Amino acid sequence: MKGQSFIAQRIKELRKRNNITQKELAEKTGISLSSIINYENGMREPNSKAMAALESYFHVTGEYLRGETDNADSIFIWDNSEIMDSVKESFPTLINKLLASFKTGSALEQKMLFDILVELCHVANIQKENSSFRSAAFQLMQDSFVHTTRFIDFCRQFPTSSDLEVKRLEKFKSSCIENFEKALSEFQNSISE
Repeated sequence: MKGQSFIAQRIKELRKRNNITQKELAEKTGISLSSIINYENGMREPNSKAMAALESYFHVTGEYLRGETDNADSIFIWDNSEIMDSVKESFPTLINKLLASFKTGSALEQKMLFDILVELCHVANIQKENSSFRSAAFQLMQDSFVHTTRFIDFCRQFPTSSDLEVKRLEKFKSSCIENFEKALSEFQNSISE
């Protein structure tokens, strides 16, 4: 079974596996409750933004949600050498864009970017013999950036000009904190194995 009904089945299955209600899933992902209900009932299919939020929350790929694979592991996609070659080729362009955008930033923004890059280099320089620790550290950093970026995007999308939007922001903030705590726990578990 593929497509919309498979997405409905997978979302419901993942939600139940995580022991959360539809309302809690809506709060944790920033997707409206009515949309979650519609997705699970096969009435609507998530758009790309909702898919990204669901993939991130459940730590699965879009391919898994759509039923294109039974492998829920979101990391397997990086085993593809073509994808990795493309990623490697994109590094210089991304770094140059990042640096160019901060040349016009304030001194404080430039200092913060410097601090972020120093921390990133610190993790990258963890010795090769401890590669599982380094991988876990990169995963934790990536999770932190993802949750932070989602919170920033949520704040931009829903400026706090009404009581309802303030409540939505607080719920989303709680969800981000919970997701970050989950990422910290996963890091601890991965380094203790």
